[in-house]
Amino acid sequence: MLFGLRPAARRGIHFELALRATHQIKHGNFMIKADDEKTYENILVASLSQSHKLRPNLITQVSQEPVQKIFRPIVFGFEHAPDITIGNDGTAIELKLINSGGDLRSCLGQALCYRVAYRFTVIVLIDRTENRVFVESLRSKDSNEAKLLRGMCDELIESCISNGKATTLPSVQPELVEGCPAHGLTGSP
Repeated sequence: MLFGLRPAARRGIHFELALRATHQIKHGNFMIKADDEKTYENILVASLSQSHKLRPNLITQVSQEPVQKIFRPIVFGFEHAPDITIGNDGTAIELKLINSGGDLRSCLGQALCYRVAYRFTVIVLIDRTENRVFVESLRSKDSNEAKLLRGMCDELIESCISNGKATTLPSVQPELVEGCPAHGLTGSP
């Protein structure tokens, strides 16, 4: 485990809820054409809310009337607020439209900051780059990008990626995270 990340076990209720979340996200319909993250975030909340196990534990800043305030960890003197959490310290979920390398770097940094305070982090990345450069970089399981996401998975940071045209692809291809015990598809939701 990287120094400073919150300890977490790959068992128990928090892990089960994180698995459920990745399962719900995988089945979310992100095949829309929208220019703003808010639209995708609303789809994400609706998808997660369909689970009777997740619904009572969701805390969101996306909806008009959040159930309660999201815990914002302070890292390097700045507050970091995920889009959605499952419980106060269970799972942080962040959705990001990837239009450039800067967007991707920002989201990966946010994921690490959330893991300081939350047991698990799920990042939902929507590739909006020309020619879907981000998704294409993950096609080979031996690419540096695929290795990076697998390494993040080892640290309990799960990636759900959409190419912006088709359904959500958990970590692009299941074989990219084969053997990763944190991956939502290796446990039963």
